[in-house]
Amino acid sequence: YALPADGNRPIIMIGAGTGVAPYRGFIEDRVETGAKGKSWLFFGERNYTNDFLYQLEWQDHLASGALTKIDVAFSRDQPEKIYVQHRLWQQRQEILTWLDEGAHLYVCGDEKGMAKDVDNTLVKILAEPLKGDEEAGRAKLLDMVKRFDGRLIPDMSNERMSDWEALRIHVYRDPQVVERVLRRYETYGVTQVMQQQQD
Repeated sequence: YALPADGNRPIIMIGAGTGVAPYRGFIEDRVETGAKGKSWLFFGERNYTNDFLYQLEWQDHLASGALTKIDVAFSRDQPEKIYVQHRLWQQRQEILTWLDEGAHLYVCGDEKGMAKDVDNTLVKILAEPLKGDEEAGRAKLLDMVKRFDGRLIPDMSNERMSDWEALRIHVYRDPQVVERVLRRYETYGVTQVMQQQQD
């Protein structure tokens, strides 16, 4: 779970709850190295007042330009629940532009199926320029993964692994990371899922 080697590449960071924590290191690293790539954070939690983790740090990074954009979703602050995937959909045109520019996309914090909802939303976003063909959108998303270029990188931090995560273990470049993840989740049939993907 690391930044692209090219510091000029844009990054899109999607996190819910404590899943936002790795992104602090991402931004701090880019500040330290003087990287010029754009950065965009999508963050979701229950309440703005109690759950906006590292709020002051994000505001400081926005003010300095180290963080280019931030979109937040606090699900319990209004009658209608708003989640990260809703913010992604609202910003879909600009997300497509960033991806066309070679942005690396990160997802962390698969709380109660967040990653699966994000996955479905990304499929719809990628499908929109393709006349809404979701099969084509999913094929494009899977192509991002299968190219093994690290552009779609989920975090493996949960006790159980969703299908979404299992299908994407192989995006990790570091074989030691893959080995560690497989050891942790071998009881959930991950090896079989990966073999099916390779076939």
